[in-house]
Order: sequence, then C-alpha cells, then structure tokens
Amino acid sequence: METDERKNDRLRELREILEAQNFTSIEEARRFANALTKERNEAPKDDFQGLSSSQMSRLLYAPFDSPNLLSYSNKMSEPLTAPIVTLFHLLVKDINDNGLKATAKGNLPRNLCQDIALQYWGENVYKERVSYFKINKEEDFFELHIVRTVAELSGLIRKQKGSFFLTKKCRTLLVTEKPGELFFLLYKTYVTSFNWGYWDGFEEFDLIQGSFLYTLYLIHLHGSEWQPGDFYFDCFIKAFPVILNEVPINPYRKPLDYLKSCYLRRAFINFVGFFGFGSVEQIKNGKLLPSEYRIKKLPLFDQFVHFHV
Repeated sequence: METDERKNDRLRELREILEAQNFTSIEEARRFANALTKERNEAPKDDFQGLSSSQMSRLLYAPFDSPNLLSYSNKMSEPLTAPIVTLFHLLVKDINDNGLKATAKGNLPRNLCQDIALQYWGENVYKERVSYFKINKEEDFFELHIVRTVAELSGLIRKQKGSFFLTKKCRTLLVTEKPGELFFLLYKTYVTSFNWGYWDGFEEFDLIQGSFLYTLYLIHLHGSEWQPGDFYFDCFIKAFPVILNEVPINPYRKPLDYLKSCYLRRAFINFVGFFGFGSVEQIKNGKLLPSEYRIKKLPLFDQFVHFHV
C-alpha cells in the first residue's frame, strides 16, 4: 500500500519522535513506540478516503472476517437481475436430471450458447452482434463462459462423464428459492477463487482483484451520483501508488492510461457491472482509445453490502 519513500519518511519521523523523548528504560520506549504506531494505524487517511491503515488492511486481507467494518446480507427484496444471475439461470434451466452433454472439448454445446445469447440480448441486439462475430463455441459468448466457470468453481455445476450436472447444493438453493444465498456464493467465488485476469489480455495486477472491497467502499461513498471512471481510478491510485511499478515499460503507451483501462475493465465492467452493483456506461468521446465511462450505484448494492465506517 505504501511506496518505499513513504515508508522511509514514516520511519524517519518515528525515529525523530523517539529521540525527542526522555525514556528511563528500553521497555518504556518500546511501549511508547507501540502506542504511537497503533495511533497512527488507526487514524483516518485522506489517501484511503477516510479509512485507517488498519481498516484498509482488513479490507485487503480479511474481506469476509471483518464484521465491525462491513457485513453482507443474503436477503434481497427485489428480483435479482444482475447479468451473472440472469445468465446462470438461463444456463441451469437447460440442465436436467440426465445432464447436459458437453462438446468434445468439454464446453457447452454451440446451439445452447446461441439460444442463451438470444434470450439474454434480445432479438435485435443478437442479430447485430452475430452479424460481426458468430457464436460457434462457448468462448465466443465469453460472459456465459465466465458464468459456467464460476458456477463450477462454486460447486453449483459439475462435469462428469462428458456431461454437465447440477450439484445437490445447486438444486437445494433453486428449490428452496434462496436467491440471496446463491448470489453470495457466486460473489464469494468470483472475488476469491476466479482469476479476474482471465477476462482480458492485461498484465496480472493482482492488487486490482485483491482490493475489490476498496472498490466497493468507493461506490458506497460516491456512487449515489454519476461519477466518471477517472474519478474512481484516481482514488485507486492514491491508495495504491505502488502498483505503477508493475506496469511494463512500453514506448507506445502511457503507464497510467494502460493501468486505468485495466482497472476500469476489471473492477467496474467485469465486477461492479456484471454483479449488478452499479450501472457502468461508456461515454462516446470521439476517440478510439481509451474508453471513458461513468458509474452510478444500483439498488442491489445497498441491499447486499453494508459498510460500518
């Protein structure tokens, strides 16, 4: 979270404070240093949008074990229309007790992918999209491919003897009509087990996925009104400037532009938007690259996650 320069400045400041004190023993100095460090770690930081270093650490390293900082709800008052949920239900309704036969490569059948795409996009959008790019295999409808992958990682679908089957866990959740529990399972799997970099051709940048709760915290603070993607990216960079060191040198692109494109794609289009937490709209600016976006929170967000800060 901190650059080496910031760490050195902080240590130098701590050393100067300690040298200015008149301690009677090493133990007294140690207690003073520990108390001062604790005070600093628990103080709100502007670069963290008011979070302390301690709270930020909890978001990064204990995202599902910090009840004093945030909580989740699996009780939803509105129908779940998040893209990942819609695609999941379109997929599982075609898997019966006899299973769904996979292709020779172990993927979903082409006809099923085409049928789901038609239902998901609607006839007009479907015709427009397939006029440019045909759906001949599962990976050609990549959102569905992602949903199938996450469903398997979640233990909701299994592949056995060349066919896809719904697991007992999945059938129970569907029969008992527990959409909140199903959503939470997909969410937890997506942020902890699925590799976000699989969606795109960018560098790994593990911190983008690792800071998923900080992205949601930013939505919590600022999402009630439309905000440009640049605003959220600036907040991200202020909190984690060290990530710039991971951008490969390329004379044909600016490191910040490259990192911004990756962050907005992974954290907002493929996460916030895909899970229905926010509306992510592309802004036409007359340029080919980079794309500009604006983001606004959707009702599902406040139903699902609650920050206690």
